[in-house]
Amino acid sequence: GTATNTTIPALSPAVLRGLATGTTNNGDAKSATDVSFIGSVGKKTSESKVSVDTFSTSMNRYVCFFGYVSSLTSLNQTNAIYFLYDEGGLSTGSTASPNWQCVCANGGIRTFVTTSVPVTDTSSGAMQKLRINDDGTGANVKFYINEVLVATITTNVPTSAVSLANTGRILKQAGTTQRVLYVDYMTMAEKFNTPR
Repeated sequence: GTATNTTIPALSPAVLRGLATGTTNNGDAKSATDVSFIGSVGKKTSESKVSVDTFSTSMNRYVCFFGYVSSLTSLNQTNAIYFLYDEGGLSTGSTASPNWQCVCANGGIRTFVTTSVPVTDTSSGAMQKLRINDDGTGANVKFYINEVLVATITTNVPTSAVSLANTGRILKQAGTTQRVLYVDYMTMAEKFNTPR
């Protein structure tokens, strides 16, 4: 995979990585695989344990992604399965919310589900486990936060014509104060529908 960072601060000795935006108003930091996952050819699981250092606000606004995306540079995903933190409602179709949103996108058409679970910052001392279970058929994707099912999406799941990367990302959109997305771990796995 690749990691793009201005700096890599640690939250604690137990937390693997901090993805930092730097002090520009469009800072971008990510840890990602290549686009090596194909939609609807196998059961996919993606899991991350995360926290932000400070919540997004109008003065220093950013978005966070976790899961499978077709573009590592775009705010609006054409094909994807991911968790989204978008307090400012910057991604087309999303809700301005302090809560996690769950998203599936296929061919530029997106389905958003806003959960009732707010994003945590480091002041709480807690990190959140985000897990995506894709059934591998394009029919059903389940999203879990701390092992609790928070959304099931059955529309706009990416098809087998789409290549996806697995990523954790923070993307600054306004302000020049650095913001950090802490990632304890990221895992992903796929079991093909047709054995190789």
